[in-house]
Formats: sequence, structure tokens, C-alpha cells
Amino acid sequence: MAYSALIIDDDESIRGLITDILEPFGFNVRTASTGAEGVLMAQEYPPDIILCDMILPDTMGTETVLKLRQDPMLQNIPIIIVTGYPYLQPHAQHLNCTLLTKPFSMNDIVEKAREAVGAVTKTGPREVESVEITSAS
Repeated sequence: MAYSALIIDDDESIRGLITDILEPFGFNVRTASTGAEGVLMAQEYPPDIILCDMILPDTMGTETVLKLRQDPMLQNIPIIIVTGYPYLQPHAQHLNCTLLTKPFSMNDIVEKAREAVGAVTKTGPREVESVEITSAS
């Protein structure tokens, strides 16, 4: 079964890398570079999962998540907040999100995304090359 993912991140290389990581695992990926663009894209094409950077050019990731949570059609979509700031765990929990801190490996992304959409047991675990992502935002 294919799943859809929306990546909201202002860093084009991070969007591309996460897309390249998720697509081989059955995710159809759309991307947005701002919080506003991400909210509009989610409303137009509701995804199965959203990965949202914490620091965006137009707003904070938490504000974007709040807008997504206020929309009845989007409020239950699993969201992974991607950041270099591990102390934001309480904020992620308050927003009913998973926190993924940088640096993270490709396995971390795949594991969290598949877990969020309930796909962990569909094909079993699969190892991918370990590469660390270190950008702080």
C-alpha cells in the first residue's frame, strides 16, 4: 500500500533527501518550503503523514502544526516535527506530534514515518544506509 507524505521544510536539500529516503518505502511525497504553503498543500491533498521543520521562513513549525490541528480534515494526521533542538520534546507532546531530532539517520526517518502510518508490520523492517542529517533548524 502506498502512503502519502508532506514534507514542510525551507531547506531544499533536506526536502530532497527525505523524499529520496521515503519514496523507496512506498511513500508518495509532496513538499512545501513554507508553513503557509504546507497548510494549503495539506488542505488540497491531505497526506497520510506530515514532516514539518521547526524553523520556517514565514513562521515557526509549532504555528504550522497548530493551523493543521485546527482543521477538522487534517487534525488527526500524524505529524513529525523535525528539528535540531531536542528540548522541544514537551512542545511536540503538547501538539500530539512525534519529535525527530537532528542529527538523524535514514533509518530514523523511515522508522518514524512507517510507525506513524501504521506500516511497520506490512513489509517488515528493512535496513537502509546510515547517513546523518545535521542541519539545526
